[in-house]
Amino acid sequence: MSITVPDTFAPSVTQGSTPMTPATGPWVSPMKNAAPGLLMQTAQTVMQAGETAARIGNTVGDRIQETFDDASARNAQTTFLNTANGIATRYTHTLGKDAIDGYEPAKQALDKASQDVASGLTNDVQKHLFAQMVTPHLMDFGKQFDDHQYQQNIQFGTQAASDGADSRVQLAANNYADWQRPDGKYAQNKTLAIHEAQEAALLLGQPVDSPQSQALVKQKTTALAQGVIVRMTQNEQYPEAQQYFDKALAAGEIDERAAEALGGMVMEGHNSQKGALLANAARQIGLGAQDGSQQRLQPVAGGSITSTMGAPRPGGRTHDGIDISVPVGTDVRAPATGTVTQVWNDDKFGGGLSMEITYPNGNIEGFAHLSAVNYKPGQQVTQGTIVASTGKSGNATGPVLHWAMKDADGNWIDPRSSVGAPKNTDAFTEPEQFEKGLSYINDSDATDRVKDIATSKLRSQYGMARELQGQKYDEAKQNAVDWMVQNGNRYDAMPPGLKVPLRPSDQQGLQDMQDEQNLAKSDLATQIKYWTMPPEQRTPAFVKDNYQNLKPGTFMGLLKNSEELQQNADNLSEAKVQDTMFRNALLDNNFQNLLNPKTDDDKQKLLQMRGSVDDLATSMQTALRRKLRPDEWQNVLNSELKNSVFVERARKVPLAFLGKIALGELPGGGVSLPVTEDDLHYGQQTQLGRVSPADLGKTYVMSGGRKVYLADIPPGQKMQYELNRFKNGLPITEQGIADDWVHFGMPKQ
Repeated sequence: MSITVPDTFAPSVTQGSTPMTPATGPWVSPMKNAAPGLLMQTAQTVMQAGETAARIGNTVGDRIQETFDDASARNAQTTFLNTANGIATRYTHTLGKDAIDGYEPAKQALDKASQDVASGLTNDVQKHLFAQMVTPHLMDFGKQFDDHQYQQNIQFGTQAASDGADSRVQLAANNYADWQRPDGKYAQNKTLAIHEAQEAALLLGQPVDSPQSQALVKQKTTALAQGVIVRMTQNEQYPEAQQYFDKALAAGEIDERAAEALGGMVMEGHNSQKGALLANAARQIGLGAQDGSQQRLQPVAGGSITSTMGAPRPGGRTHDGIDISVPVGTDVRAPATGTVTQVWNDDKFGGGLSMEITYPNGNIEGFAHLSAVNYKPGQQVTQGTIVASTGKSGNATGPVLHWAMKDADGNWIDPRSSVGAPKNTDAFTEPEQFEKGLSYINDSDATDRVKDIATSKLRSQYGMARELQGQKYDEAKQNAVDWMVQNGNRYDAMPPGLKVPLRPSDQQGLQDMQDEQNLAKSDLATQIKYWTMPPEQRTPAFVKDNYQNLKPGTFMGLLKNSEELQQNADNLSEAKVQDTMFRNALLDNNFQNLLNPKTDDDKQKLLQMRGSVDDLATSMQTALRRKLRPDEWQNVLNSELKNSVFVERARKVPLAFLGKIALGELPGGGVSLPVTEDDLHYGQQTQLGRVSPADLGKTYVMSGGRKVYLADIPPGQKMQYELNRFKNGLPITEQGIADDWVHFGMPKQ
């Protein structure tokens, strides 16, 4: 069925098979029924609603943009502050010149950090907001940088001025010799040091006349006084040091706390010098001098005269003085109190650096070939003052001191024979000489302190002289014994020069040596027989059977040893092991001549070596409170043998340096030349000849770059080092003992 839709459409619904009746109504065209005014009003309302919606949309968008810009600026501010704080922290931790030099780079880094952050913003609004936020921070950081730079400028300037003052103090002290000259380097540098100290005070805001400024200046002048006085006392210029100290103290240039110490140092040093001079005069009185106060000192200690006055010189000249061979740098002391009248470099006659001292009696004393002079013309020197150092300047062929003197008329005189020339102090060995010298000290008008020092020095000099006398006698006795051994024990044929210096008892002993039968029955031969026989034969019966051949001390020692040895089988077994170890050690250390000694010298060496090993082992056992194990006994043995090798080498020197060797002792004759210290260096491989006991006492070991003289190590310290090394399994050698002395006991230089 077809359906027609008219203009006036009315919907209809079909239900089932029966059609519904269409609904009808009036026809209306769309909007044609509305009035024109209403349409206009509706249109306006719609337009107004649209405008309102637009305005609302614009306001929301603006607010969103503003919020975004503000957040971006604040984020940029945070980024800047993180960077700026790092820059500020680094800069404010720099000090001194680094802070001054780093000021501009730090400010530039701060500006750059601000610019870098701003360049990351997306519009001008954000940049404007960031600039407003960061400006106060930039001002705060700038002030912080300015304050730090200012403070460091003050501190750096103050430190620089103070350091400058210290440098000037050092320069002034180094030129202390001309401290009394207003135009000298001492005065110039002292003035500059004070000026620098005042500058430092000004930088700290303290006027020149303020207590703070004056205290800083006194600190520098006190340091200057200390430097000058230390230098003067080192050169034993005690009167000059006292004069300088008194003047500086009166001028208020020395701090009160330092004044007491400096004054005490000067006084004690001066007392020591006076005591030494008084002791020297007392020793001369003891030796028979008429007026000890007028005795002159030797200019140098030690040395040997290589040329005397009057010796021929090229061109028909004669030597006008004395040449003394001494090492470069040896102290030259004023033999008496006088005035330095000339210091010059002698090119004409080749004396090199030279000086003259004029004395009140008109005598003029000269020294040449020097390496340094401590005084200038016009300065007074006291007896014993170090005035110069020896050298080899000019035409000297080696280290030497030329020593000469003219009298008031200009005549050359031997400086040793001038009025009051000192006597040979090596002869100061008799008790009556010491008592005479001691009485001279006690009767003097010196202070008690000076007398105490003089007495102490006199005792020391007396002891050393007696020790030297003993060493010389031991050397003479050893020379006689050596001659006997080398010449078949022929005492009757011994040269008088070797026989006369000996005591009657020793002469008788050498006479007894001439009898071979008596020699075989001697104490020495019996001891050798005892120690070289098997341990089981070393019985008390053997010792008692040979009583007549032994000295009382030797008899008691061997008897005690034999009794202990035979007490039990363990002792015998231990002795056999030790004997085997001893023989093997002799072989290993090239002492084959001691295994079956033929000469008296070898027998003495064997007994001395065996006795040293036993003594050291006994001391170790006493300290440990137990017997030594075989390996410990071997350690003691090895140590003693190494020391024996050292002594053997130290006692041998080159033929060119033999000391006081009797003619005929060596093939081709002997030579009499001094033995130098370097010829006695530990372990030196040299040949021929014997060194005297005195020279043997000069042997040394190099340890830590220093010479360690073995005779200087106190016996108690040496024993302690031996025990410590033994407990720690270290070799007990002279080198090891010297190393321990350097590290643990030797006074620091």
